[in-house]
Amino acid sequence: KSLNLMKKCGIPYVLNGRMVKGEGEPTVLWDDNQGGYLAARHLIDCGCRRIAWLGVTQRISSARDRKQGYLRALREAGLPTDPQLVTETSPIGGSVCTILDKLSKQGIDGICTFSDLLAWETILCLHQIGLRVPEDIQLTGFDNVSDWLHIPSPLTSIGADLAREAQTTVDMLLERIENRSAPATVCQMDTWLVVRSSTRGNT
Repeated sequence: KSLNLMKKCGIPYVLNGRMVKGEGEPTVLWDDNQGGYLAARHLIDCGCRRIAWLGVTQRISSARDRKQGYLRALREAGLPTDPQLVTETSPIGGSVCTILDKLSKQGIDGICTFSDLLAWETILCLHQIGLRVPEDIQLTGFDNVSDWLHIPSPLTSIGADLAREAQTTVDMLLERIENRSAPATVCQMDTWLVVRSSTRGNT
């Protein structure tokens, strides 16, 4: 609705963080597919073989892409993609403990989460059912929030160049303000793995 209102009023805009249905929207986003792949690949390299996916609604493009990256890593490693291990919760959490109670009975040894927010809730919920990270279950997040917030639980995560992302978004918006007929472009930011002690592969 907000996007339609901006279009109707002729307000220049640039989308950030996710795609919307259709084509022709100026967008800056992360390479979420590659990020999901790197997170799952890291758990595989750390010895995990029953890796769950804790995601959010597939209506969000970043959720779809991160999940597909996770599945790609499993397929590449010759690991089964068990539907029972692919789960969804709210982007702000809340039902993670219920999900983990079920997943813990599936013999999982690793979890890829959609975001650092869900990963931190996962750590708390696992602790409540007597499981430790990374000793019992290894874990990855996404967004690398620990790089700019003081968080007590170290978390292996996926990061990107936030300064470049911000600058690119501003540059694209200024271009659209100056030239309303400028072609819409999509800029995809590279993602990389940041290893911390929520996995046993840290150095």
